[in-house]
Amino acid sequence: MTRTAQKATSKGRATPRSKLTAQDREEKFALAYHAKPDATRAAITAGYKETSASSQGSRLLKKRKVQDRLRELATQAEQAGVATAHERQRFWTSVMRGEVLDHDLFFGEVKPRPASLKDRLKAAELLGKAHGDFIDRIEHSGELDVISIEILPPIGHDGE
Repeated sequence: MTRTAQKATSKGRATPRSKLTAQDREEKFALAYHAKPDATRAAITAGYKETSASSQGSRLLKKRKVQDRLRELATQAEQAGVATAHERQRFWTSVMRGEVLDHDLFFGEVKPRPASLKDRLKAAELLGKAHGDFIDRIEHSGELDVISIEILPPIGHDGE
């Protein structure tokens, strides 16, 4: 191992600077910056020297590829925080079955209790709506007559 590589790994960098490609360093920078928005620290994490980390971080933040990657990471993080239809249905099912505990404050003491009947009925209703249980379906067998209607403009409406 060269002296430079030994120095780099002793400063806490996992990979010597010479082994990372530019794309690898941009990705590491984007991930580090997304985790904690400090361009200098993110540049150091990505393998840049501490003496040039500030300018490298500023330069990387202006790159279109890095900006696109940061937007992508932000979108992924935002989407991870939104419950899917399946997650909502699992939650409603557990509330309906009384598996989810609610909490009451009783003389300064928090006491867990199963969800109330009202909450369980509401969860059952939401599940039913999500599955389309309350939609009236009518079957029709036979033929349908189609009637077409032509709508005419009112008399004298064309400026006469």
